Amino acid sequence: MLFRHEVLTRIASGEVDLAFRRRRTPAVRPGTGLRTEVGVLEVGTVEAVSPDDVGDRDAQHAGYPGRAELPADQRPGEDRQLYRITLRLAGADPRVGLRADTDLSTADLDEIVAGLRRLDARSGRGPWTTAMPALIDANPAV
Repeated sequence: MLFRHEVLTRIASGEVDLAFRRRRTPAVRPGTGLRTEVGVLEVGTVEAVSPDDVGDRDAQHAGYPGRAELPADQRPGEDRQLYRITLRLAGADPRVGLRADTDLSTADLDEIVAGLRRLDARSGRGPWTTAMPALIDANPAV
């Protein structure tokens, strides 16, 4: 699930705790953790609803001024169902702490290198795990 920055900050503050998505099948399940720029969001309930059952209060909990603005963000199509999804901020993204941990043992480093070699070995395009960071470094902000 993608959210605009403004909506993510409102979820983090507790102001927004619902999302509505119109899909053929739900894209998330209860208990799913979504890593975002504000932290990990936890999906609570996922339920199919009729657009007629969505009131202004629900729309406001999803970050809309009212229910009239809700359809503009939804995918069109008669074959799609509207889903009401509850959300909450579950905590910080654990990757942030991992990035800060630069004190790696030799065994840690060996495990990382072995994992990268396995990725390269399974790649249909050949080794890429050393070429990609060099490419990114050579093209900042791209």
